Amino acid sequence: MSSDESAARPRRRRNPRGEGARLRDELVEAASDLIAEHGSAEGVSIRAVARRAGVSAPSVYLHFDDRDALISAVLVQRFADLGDAVVEGIEAAGGDASPFSRLVAGCHAYIAYGLGNPGHYRVLFGTPVGPFSPTMSSAAAESLNLLVEGIARCEEAGAAIAGTPLDVATIVWSSLHGQVMLRVVSPSFPWPPVDAMLLPLLRGLVRMPDVTAGG
Repeated sequence: MSSDESAARPRRRRNPRGEGARLRDELVEAASDLIAEHGSAEGVSIRAVARRAGVSAPSVYLHFDDRDALISAVLVQRFADLGDAVVEGIEAAGGDASPFSRLVAGCHAYIAYGLGNPGHYRVLFGTPVGPFSPTMSSAAAESLNLLVEGIARCEEAGAAIAGTPLDVATIVWSSLHGQVMLRVVSPSFPWPPVDAMLLPLLRGLVRMPDVTAGG
């Protein structure tokens, strides 16, 4: 390691025994931040991640076999964060809220996560990886599964839905993703409020017997 590189790397306290998991999390966050800053995973190296985390490059290999394993861990974490955000949004609506209101709340939470974390959101859907591992597949499917469950609850409550819950959830997810990406890449466009685009779509696909103007 050159003296210049050593000087560029921030000093970092050694993790106490048994806190290796903390370093792993720090490496995932460092890699995620670098991908978000670069706009893609290309050019994000093990050495760059180690430098950002304040450790030596060999330390990274104590937790990840190679760069691909590290990038996969980043995606798993970011997908989990997105799923957690949707769950929190649904729960914030309250247990007494109608299934439709909870569905709307989950959709709002999805969009809010993407708009509030544009770099991390681009990491999820702009990072090419090989075949998904079972862990990544499960994490990636979480937000879609929450939409499927929400739409199924609406159907159980008497809604007429335009297809199977999975079909409708896929259409809704495509719209949510489109809203996030378009608002991120074209912020100067005079976008209407989120509800002006979201509610007509949901009401057309999930026709509840008594849906008020506010959802």
